[in-house]
Amino acid sequence: MKENILENEGYVLIGSAKEIQARLGRPLETDVIALFRDSGDDEQATVLTELVRHVTIDFERKLHQRKRQAMSRVIDSYVEFVSLDKTALLEAEMEGRARKAALESTSWLTAREIGQMAGLASDNPSAQTSKWKRQHRIFAIQHRNVDLFPAYALDKTNGYRPLKGLKPILELFGNSKDGWGLAYWFSSVNSYLGGQRPQDVLDTDPERVLAAADQERVGVEHG
Repeated sequence: MKENILENEGYVLIGSAKEIQARLGRPLETDVIALFRDSGDDEQATVLTELVRHVTIDFERKLHQRKRQAMSRVIDSYVEFVSLDKTALLEAEMEGRARKAALESTSWLTAREIGQMAGLASDNPSAQTSKWKRQHRIFAIQHRNVDLFPAYALDKTNGYRPLKGLKPILELFGNSKDGWGLAYWFSSVNSYLGGQRPQDVLDTDPERVLAAADQERVGVEHG
């Protein structure tokens, strides 16, 4: 093959495999796209080279545009994030602190852990805890897509079943508090209980906790 047939047209190299490899100065270890032509047809080589060159340039231009569009979306997302209302950011921070405090206030157990402690059926331990939730005998928070139950809600002297005094309290609150709302209330110092937390008194004096819950409900209704 004539020496002048091996040319460099931007990203296009023309010639035999050996000639291209020699031109590159290294083995062809990376991915390549090969276009084959009739040997010795210089006119065909010229047309093909020009075609590939235009396609390559167009591809590079579109790839650059895609990168700029992607970067623009990232920038827009960042601007939207930092432009959030300061009140919303403050509320999110307060919510995060409250959740952290509630999580650290007691031990939180999965349905499987309760099943092991209570000797429930091992094939589907969540069935029993779900039933207890429907009966308002216990509540759960959802943390990282997992239901977690408060250890203080279980009666150690009764096979780790829910404390009997918890149900009237949960029924009193009804739908006014979700799982996290209940967790906040039980883990917070309560003036009606002399500065104690409801979760600390629930086992020994559930009637006082029920009265404190009633005070909370009345305060919300008239507040």
